[in-house]
Order: sequence, then C-alpha cells, then structure tokens
Amino acid sequence: MSKVAKKELSAVDSHFYLPADRFFRLNVPTALTFDDVSLATLYSEILPREADTSTSISESLGLQIPVISSDMDTVTDSRMAIAMALNGGLGLIHFNMTPKDQVAAVARVKRHIHGLIRDPITVDPSQTIGDLLARKLGWPFIDGDSLHPAANIAKMRAGIPLTDEDRWPWLEAVAAAADEHIAAGQSAVMACSALKRSYRDLLLTGRPSARMVFLDVPHDLLTARLAARHGHFFRADLLDSQFADLEHPQPAEQVVVISAVGPAEQVAEQIISRLRLQAA
Repeated sequence: MSKVAKKELSAVDSHFYLPADRFFRLNVPTALTFDDVSLATLYSEILPREADTSTSISESLGLQIPVISSDMDTVTDSRMAIAMALNGGLGLIHFNMTPKDQVAAVARVKRHIHGLIRDPITVDPSQTIGDLLARKLGWPFIDGDSLHPAANIAKMRAGIPLTDEDRWPWLEAVAAAADEHIAAGQSAVMACSALKRSYRDLLLTGRPSARMVFLDVPHDLLTARLAARHGHFFRADLLDSQFADLEHPQPAEQVVVISAVGPAEQVAEQIISRLRLQAA
C-alpha cells in the first residue's frame, strides 16, 4: 500500500475496509446499494465517497448504476450476477464460456427466488449468423450442411470440390426440409450455399412465403473466417472453387443482398430490419 493510501486510511472508519466475505455476512439483512460499498482488490487508493459507479454505454447513453465484470473480461459467475441484480446493478454472465456452462449459469440465476432473468439468450463465439437470427426470432435453425449426403462430405473432407451433380440432390433435401416447415405452418431459418441462380430458383420456386438473404462477404474475409473455424468438413482450400461457381444475385431475383462483413449480431439485426420481421 502506498504512503498516500495509508495516510488516507487512518482518517477513515475501519469498517469500510472489511474483507468482502465478512462484510456481506454482517450485512445479510441489509439492502445494500452501490453507495454503501466499494469492492477493491486488497486495497484501493480511491475512497468510497470518491467512487463514481456510473457507466457510459455510448457517447449519448449512460447508466447511473454499476456494471460489474471480473478482471480481464473473464467469466462473472452466477452468484455475482445475482448479487449485482439484487443491489440495483447489472449482473453479467460473459459469453466466453461453453454454451453448456453458460446455460447452467443462467439457470442458476433464473431459479433465484426473485426470478431475475426471463428467457435469456446464450450464444458462444463459434455460432453463426443463422444461429443468432433464429434465436432472435424464436425460430428453429436448420444448417444446410447437416443435410449433405455422406458422399458429399467425404469429397469435401478430401479437398475435392462439389459439382452440380453432387449439389442437386442436396439442394432438393434442403427444399424438402423447407416444405416440411411450410406444410406445418412453422417459420424457420435455413442456411445453405445457394451459389448459382439456378440453385436459388430451385429453393424459391413454388414457395411464395420463403424469403432469401444473400450474405455478401469478400474473399479475404471468408478466408480468415474459415481459417478460424475448426472441426468442419469444408476445407478452407475449397473456397476458391466456390467463388469460381458463384453467381451474384441480380436485381430481377427475389433475393435480399446484405453485407456480412460486420459482427454477426449486427448482421442478424440488419436481416430482421430489412425483412421486417418481428424479434421474439
């Protein structure tokens, strides 16, 4: 502790500096707000009366309640989230957990007697724009890659580009999955590589309620994203073959083109806005 801090400490009631576990045990019956306590690591040279716990969200938006996170932007556990929410703050559970751990942490918060979080959304960094869009809309998500026949998957794992003959049965399987949801009167988000106009025509013809969004991403950015993706059967060295087959949507097509160079959250919101959809 610095000499300045020691000097200031001598002038302040010692009960301000109890260890956190003892402090909260002593104050169990008491409703504490951020005016009552300042948490510090070992010690602080800022006295409680000097602490500013307001939070700036943006240049024009601020909160007069504290937003608490743990050091280095690591995981804030459910106990801290509950404590902060009960004391007028925002309890955050960070995204950099596995989905399983994230769901478990949120469940602990939801089971609290006061019911702090309602219908939470948990998303891990590996999830796609399709995942996020489906969650925001409350619709099921169908990844077209899961509908590829085993022969197609084996070719892509081996670094062999698919041909039209390989893709037509797969596209028909994607269309059939869409028809199942349409027949049941259910909405869904589906994702697939509809590279050519003929592919898009196959998926849209006879399905007037279907809407198609083409995510426009530059080659270099897709290369970087593929390099960061692990465990998928589509190899990064197949990207050039897909760009060779790619036919960008033309104005006459009933396809909404959206740039997907930004964060997935931002792109999902743009899709909802452009298609005039209603988030759940």
